[in-house]
Amino acid sequence: MINSNMIGQDKPTIIYVGDPMCSWCYGISNEVQNLMEKLGAAYNFEIMVGGLRRGIGVEWNEDFTYFLRHHWEEVSRTSGQEFNYKILESEDFSYNTEPSCRSIVVIREIAPHILFEWFAAVQIRFYKENKNPNSTLFYKPICEKFGIDYNEFKPKFEHPDFIQKTKEEFDRVQQLGVRSFPTIIMQKNQQYYRITNRYAKSKQMLEMIKRIESRS
Repeated sequence: MINSNMIGQDKPTIIYVGDPMCSWCYGISNEVQNLMEKLGAAYNFEIMVGGLRRGIGVEWNEDFTYFLRHHWEEVSRTSGQEFNYKILESEDFSYNTEPSCRSIVVIREIAPHILFEWFAAVQIRFYKENKNPNSTLFYKPICEKFGIDYNEFKPKFEHPDFIQKTKEEFDRVQQLGVRSFPTIIMQKNQQYYRITNRYAKSKQMLEMIKRIESRS
């Protein structure tokens, strides 16, 4: 299950389970921010990464890039998020989401207070700037933005221990029964409640949380 160190016992916790390279996670990012602002200090907030496409990813070919383009266009229409499609014209790209997820695991240790901001910055750098999250250098400007020492981040990001920690987090997400991203869960009194397992507006998520609170 979830590491007890990640869950505050004094108040309910909203757990956002996602992947920085999941397009619907990018789509829901503003709604998650709105949800956090509306819930405020009455709740804890955590991120778990699920590994949308681990390992070597999928074959980068015309069929896959066609699928991605139409999928991203759908996310953009629904959420209003801006996408840059130029990366889809690349001759080769490994759509492996493990490294971007691993960066979350590293930042949780280095600077947990900026975890949600880091997650969003990785999304923007990939989806709007079309940079490659598989490269360690991808994260250098994000480190600089948040005042993180890149020379501290880099060895952790590249260390086998953090590759293993990321894999273990993927496994914990599966143990929670999460099969799609984004999934929002509320943890209260050692119980887990699903808020949504797809794109949703912050208003819809708030209504679900209120219903859960009223009967728990």
